[in-house]
Amino acid sequence: MKIAVRFYSYFKDLTGSAETTETLPPGSTIADLLKQLMARFPELGAMQNSTLVAVGV
Repeated sequence: MKIAVRFYSYFKDLTGSAETTETLPPGSTIADLLKQLMARFPELGAMQNSTLVAVGV
């Protein structure tokens, strides 16, 4: 499944992007998405405990 991810504020600065699309297998969780994002954008690792996720927005 394709997931649209939007970055705001400092996260946008860290990734250098306002938005990205990630592809995950069906049945994946938010934790799976976050792991994939951290692998793609290692800079986000420092913000792992400050990350908020909104679904369906």
